[in-house]
Amino acid sequence: MKGARIFDTVACYDGEKFVVVMPETDINAAMTATERLRHGVGVWPFTAITTGQKLELTIRIGVTEVDVTVDDTTTSLNHRADEALNAAKSAVKNRVQY
Repeated sequence: MKGARIFDTVACYDGEKFVVVMPETDINAAMTATERLRHGVGVWPFTAITTGQKLELTIRIGVTEVDVTVDDTTTSLNHRADEALNAAKSAVKNRVQY
């Protein structure tokens, strides 16, 4: 991912999903980074191989953060990120949801 810091981790997760782990990043910085990613995907030209048709790319992103008031686990973080992603999918295309 362009713009990822050397200590961020980007990985494919669950087939068509990706996860970005951004240690020591507050929610405002994470939202800024994901909005930048969403915008970057939208301006990237994409042409269908079979038809040559220009296609609009959009993404939906679910964002969460570690909850310091509970004993967060990777399972609970993934669950909250999936909930945010499902909310983004329910709302509109091309959206970041916290």
